[in-house]
Amino acid sequence: MIANASTSAARRRSRVSCSCDLCRRIPLRTEAAALRQSSYRNHRNTMQTMTLAQAQHDGVDVWIVPLPGHAAYAYTHLKRVFGSDDSRHRVVTIDLRRLLACADRDTTDYVLPSVQDWPPGKAAGIREFLDPDKARIPDMPFITFRETRPRTLLGIPSLSKTGVASFRNGQHRARYLAHAGATRVPVEVHETEADLLARYCGM
Repeated sequence: MIANASTSAARRRSRVSCSCDLCRRIPLRTEAAALRQSSYRNHRNTMQTMTLAQAQHDGVDVWIVPLPGHAAYAYTHLKRVFGSDDSRHRVVTIDLRRLLACADRDTTDYVLPSVQDWPPGKAAGIREFLDPDKARIPDMPFITFRETRPRTLLGIPSLSKTGVASFRNGQHRARYLAHAGATRVPVEVHETEADLLARYCGM
């Protein structure tokens, strides 16, 4: 009986393989094992949905971006700016809200207002440009990313750092996608800035 109990406990432990804070909050007891296993499955499924789907279109890799709040179409697709054979740039899937917050701090380039404040016809043009039924596949946004120390009211650089994104291409696309309900979007960035971007804006 003791051997059987030990074997049963070992099996329960082996089934629960996630060690994140969410799963550790639930005590590992016989009565709570089913609840913890369910929590682990839900947590794992949530992590899996953070990765954007990819597909091939006429030999080109494309990223599928869901648009849950968009009436015209439910998704769009984007391709790399530099192509899959370029090793100097990387694709990073980002939290779009965080990226736009970093872009709003940019003082070196033009920062667009919200879609509601665009000139008449501009939103309609971007909506047509991103339509997945169009033959041309739009490029994903291309950005640069850096850290900076914001200045205090006295003009002295603060001790804390903030991330700043600058759009080189695709700012209208990014802001329209946010307006259409996208939460995560692929962007292309130089390889030397990719890790920093992922730290501030990654999923």
